[in-house]
Amino acid sequence: MPPGWTVLTLIGFAAIVFLAMQLRCWDGGIGFPSTDATGVSECLNGSLVYLPALLAMGLIGGLLVERKHPGAPYILWATLIFAISVTFRSLDLALCDAYEFQGRKTGTHFVWHLLNGLALFLLLRASLEVGAPRERAPVVAE
Repeated sequence: MPPGWTVLTLIGFAAIVFLAMQLRCWDGGIGFPSTDATGVSECLNGSLVYLPALLAMGLIGGLLVERKHPGAPYILWATLIFAISVTFRSLDLALCDAYEFQGRKTGTHFVWHLLNGLALFLLLRASLEVGAPRERAPVVAE
């Protein structure tokens, strides 16, 4: 992708993330609430901000599958794992009292961190496939 398009894409992505950060939930609604809305809170326990990244990962993974890029499976697996990770993050407050370890309430936040680590590993692994040959020529002995 040319540098100009890369910069425009990055600016657009940052704008989408900024808008996602502004979204709120209230009394069955989601959006940008007016000042008189009651019960306004962060949607999905504040995890809504990660959905643009999740969608971008899925889109990039799909494009790489179409191009038969060897890094595509890593990105698609990272996308699935990140989706599960965001789910655990979203449920954390609701499940905080449900789990205890050595007398401490743990919730599911630790799962969010473990799965994010795995997703980041897969994304880094995919980055090693940049410029990787699609097929290797057979080695011929002289």
